[in-house]
Amino acid sequence: MQWESEESLAAFFTSPWYTAMRDHLGKWGLKGAWLDKYRADLIEPFYDPGTGKAKPRFFDR
Repeated sequence: MQWESEESLAAFFTSPWYTAMRDHLGKWGLKGAWLDKYRADLIEPFYDPGTGKAKPRFFDR
């Protein structure tokens, strides 16, 4: 999932979807999990706009 800001991520953690998921997993005995979050500072199209081909590197390189 993607969030536009820290505020939108914080809102997600109190949303009905998140709390329902957490409560559902808790019923199966899950007490904790290791999760990481990442911040992306550079977003570019997956396909090269000139050729239309997938490009493995970022365009500024």
